[in-house]
Amino acid sequence: MAKPLPNPSIERIHPGKLGQTSRVKRWTSPMKQCRIWTLSLAVALAPIGTALAHAETAAPNVEQKIQRMEKDQEALLRKLQRDIQSMEDSPRKEELKARLNEIERRIRAPQDLYVSPNSKFTPLMAAYYERMKRRLEDCGTRHFPMRNAQKLHGRATAAITLDRRGRLVKTDIVDSSGERLIDRHIPKLVAASAPFGDLPAEIVVDRSRPYRNLIVVTQFAFTRDEKPLPDDLPEAERCRWP
Repeated sequence: MAKPLPNPSIERIHPGKLGQTSRVKRWTSPMKQCRIWTLSLAVALAPIGTALAHAETAAPNVEQKIQRMEKDQEALLRKLQRDIQSMEDSPRKEELKARLNEIERRIRAPQDLYVSPNSKFTPLMAAYYERMKRRLEDCGTRHFPMRNAQKLHGRATAAITLDRRGRLVKTDIVDSSGERLIDRHIPKLVAASAPFGDLPAEIVVDRSRPYRNLIVVTQFAFTRDEKPLPDDLPEAERCRWP
């Protein structure tokens, strides 16, 4: 067991600078505490057919790659429109036009938004995420994963899908802790903490395209580190543990 530090540094994530951390020194209680940390990733628009297979600490060029994919989609769509328009009138031409219209409808439809550290959140989204993070941390600290009355420690990454009302759609473990009880415990924490309230209309600056669901890829860390004196989370904001 690690020895407690007299004045440990605690990593904090500041609103408006998600994905960045700074060292903040605060006095802690003398009693050993355990806490849960969440790490935000920034938002990128997922193209049609994209599925989240695993979580990474988001490469800086993820959003640029997605934007290039969107441009390639648009260029291909315009080329197909020109090719079909140049065809002679026939049942085959009408069939292709109908198929192309369906493809265009799917491309224009709202897509899911993913979070990664290189996007700039709007002020409303920064505040929303901070509230969500505080609620998850509070719930995870109060309701630690246990086995035989002993606290379990470990880290796992989860993809939390919220609809636009901030209601939980699902929680997927995308990077296991290696401990089945921890992996099963995290979705329960998220479910007990949800809903988180209506999402802002705009998540990131300079991107007004509508979105369907928000997918927050978050790291949960159940640690032995000392916990700062708890912030006063109102009773109404605390999770409803089953």
